[in-house]
Amino acid sequence: MPDDQPPFLINCGDINCGDINCGDDPEGEMLRHWLGSVNSPNAGSPEGTLSSFSQDSYAPGGSAPALSMDNSGLLYTPPACAAGAACKLVVALHGCLSGHYLLGDEFPELASLDIYADTNNLVVLYPQAIASVIPDNPEGCWDWWGYDGPDFAVKTAPQMVTIMNMVTALGG
Repeated sequence: MPDDQPPFLINCGDINCGDINCGDDPEGEMLRHWLGSVNSPNAGSPEGTLSSFSQDSYAPGGSAPALSMDNSGLLYTPPACAAGAACKLVVALHGCLSGHYLLGDEFPELASLDIYADTNNLVVLYPQAIASVIPDNPEGCWDWWGYDGPDFAVKTAPQMVTIMNMVTALGG
């Protein structure tokens, strides 16, 4: 898949990173950086459940779309976590033009986090941003630059509060 077209997912193993070793497993490298050692990913399809939930109840004011967030977010739960095992949480934010409203489940399917989740007792939260006119976010990006106001990169920013409310509800 070309990496200059939606869903803008890049095969990092094909990137020339200069002096940095990109490797062929960026998901594993990222998880090892965060968690220490991790088990190899599930060799097949994800075994858990990708479910949809309302983001509105986590948003200040009760309306996720008012924050350029979709009404629904996604949550991947591996079988062991669903059965009550102690699990860690990973939050995965999609890129611009890569939300569920445009691509369906393609980001979770191609991000390769769910297959690591199966073998490492990780729940994966996929909050969803959407395109909006007010606030001005035509490509459905997360608020990296302040389209929702000058305090976009602080703990009290509306999208950050919404995501942290989700994390807290999941026991984080």
